[in-house]
Amino acid sequence: MSEYPSSVKSFTDIVDGVDYMEAASVNVGYDEIESLQTFIGATGDVQSYSASVLEALSDYMRGCRLEYKGAADIYVRSGAVVFAGGSKVRLRVNSSDLTLDWGDIDTGSEANSTLYYVYLVFDANATTFTAVISTNATTPTGATYYKRIGSFYNNASGDIDADRITNDCDVDYDTKVRGFISFNGSGTIAVNKSFNVAAITDNGTGNYTITFKVPFADTNYIVVGMSGNLSVNITNGTRNTIRAKAVGSCQVLIANVDGLYDAPEIMLLFLGEQ
Repeated sequence: MSEYPSSVKSFTDIVDGVDYMEAASVNVGYDEIESLQTFIGATGDVQSYSASVLEALSDYMRGCRLEYKGAADIYVRSGAVVFAGGSKVRLRVNSSDLTLDWGDIDTGSEANSTLYYVYLVFDANATTFTAVISTNATTPTGATYYKRIGSFYNNASGDIDADRITNDCDVDYDTKVRGFISFNGSGTIAVNKSFNVAAITDNGTGNYTITFKVPFADTNYIVVGMSGNLSVNITNGTRNTIRAKAVGSCQVLIANVDGLYDAPEIMLLFLGEQ
């Protein structure tokens, strides 16, 4: 909860015909943003019944999306965001896009086959935010006031993967698709399409292990699957079973009425937190 103003803020007088606000504001803009105390709620009662306008907007963010720019850099698009943490409530507005590259890592240097997170940073006394890249999913090094907005994957070749850029505001974090695979399990395995899959191992008839490029945070992720043979009547359908789950891999069994079965159509979807 913010405190009511305890003192009158001093402003520099503007002299008509001498000072021009269009050219240069003699009062610092960000000071006024942070000291503004316009309250809403039951203002005639105790302070705990009210909140400041910025506190009411504490989850507000417009724009500020991550987008692919190139193999070695990424956009944070222009936008506005309100940060609320500890005793600070700060509004920051960027009218231009930011470009982040490997010089913006919080610590260390570029690493291949690595998931990176992007944070907006509100430490500076300014009207705009900065941004930083980090491998830490919760706390960037060197920043005090920050907000995570998404992540991207730097692949084995040291290139930012245009298909692995995620904005945290898009959907609920735990419901994002983190991997999928479509493959022919009959004979020599043939992968039709995949995402976040490093390898697939044939363990025997109807028995497969999918290894992820980027592992999950825990083994509570969701697996959804379908399998079958388009040329066989549905009365001889298949069923799918999870045999084992690890953060970095998942083993599945495919069977029909006769037992384990190498289905020619196997599709698996993985959802969860990384």
